[in-house]
Amino acid sequence: MLAWIDITAPDTRSIQSVFFLDSARGWTLSSTTSQPLQLERTTNGGNTWQGNLLPLSVDETDYLSGAGVLYFIDSLHGWVLLRQASSPNFSIGTLFATSDGGITWKRLPNPPVADEIRFTTQTEGWLTGRAGNTRLYVTHDGGYSWSLLQTLTPPNVAPKARVRYSVPVFQDSEGSLIARYTSVGSSVVAFFESKDGGQTWQPSSVLDVSTAPPSRSDSGRPASYRSIARPSRPTHHDHRPIFYHFKPITAVRKYHIRGLYQ
Repeated sequence: MLAWIDITAPDTRSIQSVFFLDSARGWTLSSTTSQPLQLERTTNGGNTWQGNLLPLSVDETDYLSGAGVLYFIDSLHGWVLLRQASSPNFSIGTLFATSDGGITWKRLPNPPVADEIRFTTQTEGWLTGRAGNTRLYVTHDGGYSWSLLQTLTPPNVAPKARVRYSVPVFQDSEGSLIARYTSVGSSVVAFFESKDGGQTWQPSSVLDVSTAPPSRSDSGRPASYRSIARPSRPTHHDHRPIFYHFKPITAVRKYHIRGLYQ
């Protein structure tokens, strides 16, 4: 019989990000009853957790928004991106890297934006941000420096259309990227492909969604893709979040679009 098992780390109050490399090795970015921000790591599927603090001062912690993203490419090399509190028109954050599985963390130069991040190797990574994920950056040195990717514009899209990017995903050197372009009276979703590790991108298909009727939430207001796709998070009786682990596990890699339909 299949069942869900609570593997939440002790004393967890809220969870900002979770990343599991496989069924045994995982990390969480969370707040606890004693720490406003802490990294927890497990090597046994959540049976036990070890906590580590990021090199942040008390003053720096006060400026964080509480949002953060974890990403690991193997059992040793990972990154955590913390977003600072700011207005919706800005995307400011602090970036850290580890080379020992999360035991110690090194602060990197502040990234240009701070929303979604993904790495493909120890040096190659991608970053989206600014208001509405309108900027896409790439790094070739592990996050020490970032270069703005030239705006990708597929055929039949208005030159001044507002673009929103997803973080690209890769399988070896082949990558996929999704972008949405909006202008007055027009909304287009474009799919791009790369055969050279993201050095160049070519549009593979374009979908006109201008006439697609907006979905409605229970309140009658237009519902975003994110609000539809994200399930409610179960909690303990004292409102602490519960993080569940489903056994048995089949290794499946899943990619999803975040925020493109907001």
